Amino acid sequence: MSAEVAGMILRCAKTGKLLFSEREAKQHNDDTGFAEFEQVSPDDKVWFCVETGKVCITETEKTVYQKRDPTAKTFEEKTIAFLKERHLARRQQPAAVAAADGADGGAVPMDVDGAPAAAPDPPNISKETLDQLLEMGFPQPRAEKALVRTSNGSLDAAITWLSDHADDADVDVPLELTPTILAQADIDAAAATKSANAHLTLEEKQAKLQAAVEAAQRKREETEREEEKAREKARRESGKTMVKTKAEMEDLQRKRDREARKKEKEDDIRHRQYLREQLEIDRADRRAAREKAGLPPL
Repeated sequence: MSAEVAGMILRCAKTGKLLFSEREAKQHNDDTGFAEFEQVSPDDKVWFCVETGKVCITETEKTVYQKRDPTAKTFEEKTIAFLKERHLARRQQPAAVAAADGADGGAVPMDVDGAPAAAPDPPNISKETLDQLLEMGFPQPRAEKALVRTSNGSLDAAITWLSDHADDADVDVPLELTPTILAQADIDAAAATKSANAHLTLEEKQAKLQAAVEAAQRKREETEREEEKAREKARRESGKTMVKTKAEMEDLQRKRDREARKKEKEDDIRHRQYLREQLEIDRADRRAAREKAGLPPL
């Protein structure tokens, strides 16, 4: 895999999980059967829950999580780059103590290349079955836990689990790994893909992953091109609007100037008329005074 592709940050299009390396993308594909990825930018926003440490990739996910866990009250805006640094720091920390822990039987799980193993994927549960449980009045944390504990089994199995564990002290405590809610058809398709992948050679798996990652890169590049086109169109429209606005303002100013000149001319005409009237009144007054004095007219 090229350095350019290897440095990409990917997100599973189905589960939303972020993947920061080729190894993680391959492991995610092996574990879940999902191989449709989206490339994300390090500058994309995420929401970090101060109380629980949960990271939500979208505002919708944040809203759902707040409903699921009442203790989640405060969220800080972060970026994907922050998540990557946090992820790498967590993976490097176990490596520093792995040798010491190994002697005591407490070795940290490691990948085949000696790196600390990535965090496990959250379990997938059926949206259809979850909706049925919610319609029956079960709280969402209980319904999700029932589906996880019964390995996303049938509705009857989930109801039986809920009945058997209704009085458990921790029945309403949210699961440590928030399950991914998917359509059952997607879960079944992923299981079929995972089963098919089990028969592929390592080279075939790598080629398949390479194709998926490069497809994500192409999709991201196409998205960026479309966004740039949209920005350029907006700039052109803005330029047209500015030119139109400027022309309208200039036209309005010319109209104001014409009206001002017209008013000035009308005022001048009225003033001249007033002066003529005043002169005529003055002449009439002088004639009347001469007549009264018995003087001949001028």
